[in-house]
Amino acid sequence: MGAMKMYFRSAQLCVMFALFISIFIHTMMWSDRSNTSELCPSNKTNCHHVNIYGHSNQMRCYPLLVNFAHQCCGMSQKNNCDTGLTFGMAQCLKLNMNIFKSDDGFRQRNSDLLNYYRGGGYWLWKPYILWHELYAAREGDVIVYSDAAVNFVSDINILIRLMGQQDIMTFRQINHSESAYTKRDTFILMHADSKRFVESTAAVASYVLLRKSVQSLAFVSEWLTYVQDGRAVSDDRNVLGKPNYPNFVGHRHDQSILGLLVKKWNLTTYPDPSQHGESVARPYPTILKHHRKKL
Repeated sequence: MGAMKMYFRSAQLCVMFALFISIFIHTMMWSDRSNTSELCPSNKTNCHHVNIYGHSNQMRCYPLLVNFAHQCCGMSQKNNCDTGLTFGMAQCLKLNMNIFKSDDGFRQRNSDLLNYYRGGGYWLWKPYILWHELYAAREGDVIVYSDAAVNFVSDINILIRLMGQQDIMTFRQINHSESAYTKRDTFILMHADSKRFVESTAAVASYVLLRKSVQSLAFVSEWLTYVQDGRAVSDDRNVLGKPNYPNFVGHRHDQSILGLLVKKWNLTTYPDPSQHGESVARPYPTILKHHRKKL
């Protein structure tokens, strides 16, 4: 009888162990799928299907909100999506490093940069995402990039209507110059080492609005090209023979490059639409709350 009880107990433990392993495997599989690209539900009609990031037949609805998180910020990402959908976005796409899984060539070419912890690879993924999303979009579709640590508090369509004929909408900081937040090599490499650029106001790269066009594709393509140059995007020391400007505080990577590009393209920029821009006159209310919390 004792042997029989031990047999059944062993069998029971085996079943429980097998069940645990099964649940664990399915959980990991689901986690991998859900982290590849999550689309929040949309009831809008301005939608079509695209093939992107190695996945076919993916739904996109516009205006489309895209954000990104790496090793943090899952709750912030969700809140960004939830508030974006409440205030005018048709759909929200949550992304992470898995976007590079199907692009071996890009990963290999940029492995040194992507291995940096800061910004998940100096924010190299930002123009990468925007280029791919623009390429897949239809002419006139609007894509909004936002950092995960941002909540929407007013209708995004207020900004979309202001875009007018300019298909690229970027924002400027308050009282911060490019010379304070851009290292010298970046100025030189981008042919922008002159007073016009050096003394100009630094950009905000936490949120960008783009309308699909030849212009916006070309702009993001140039942004993506420069962020793949470690001399321009990284925190490495200058190698082109000139020191940083005397008021230099620290390099801002993709944001530094974006700011110089905006001036090279002679684009109109707008005051920060978050609470950080409330001290200046602007033709819109506070649209975003930039809380910067890694939740």
